[in-house]
Amino acid sequence: MTHSRKYAGCIQKPYDSSSEEHRAHKTVQGTAAAMRRWTFCGDGHLPESSIRVTMRHLQEIPPDYKPHVETHYHDADKLYILLPDGDSNLEARVVLDGEEYTVLSPVTIFIPKGLPHSYRPLKGRGILLMILNVPCSEHYNNHTFSVA
Repeated sequence: MTHSRKYAGCIQKPYDSSSEEHRAHKTVQGTAAAMRRWTFCGDGHLPESSIRVTMRHLQEIPPDYKPHVETHYHDADKLYILLPDGDSNLEARVVLDGEEYTVLSPVTIFIPKGLPHSYRPLKGRGILLMILNVPCSEHYNNHTFSVA
């Protein structure tokens, strides 16, 4: 007799979303290889979840790296969580409504809804978790707005 597994759908692998286009995010040559992006839930993946979670694994910052994230804002709160990779810390520049901050992992950055922001990795290796308080059944672009 086999038992039905009621919650099997609650366990999902992320998918590699490095090449997907998102509003206020440019696909820059070399970005996908150096900064792979994984979607754990969002854009229809694990649609039952009410919190979008993506991750960038920043393996190396190319010497000629040009920022791929333009200043933008969301209609929901967001968290950036930077984690070190092994013995290497990740250093990044975060801009919150025009104020620049240089941060070193591990660190959490809370971004209230409506606050214009951007980030730029500077050096090191690490993980950038991005948690946006929007339903995963909806696309990121529905909650992301460019700053003119």
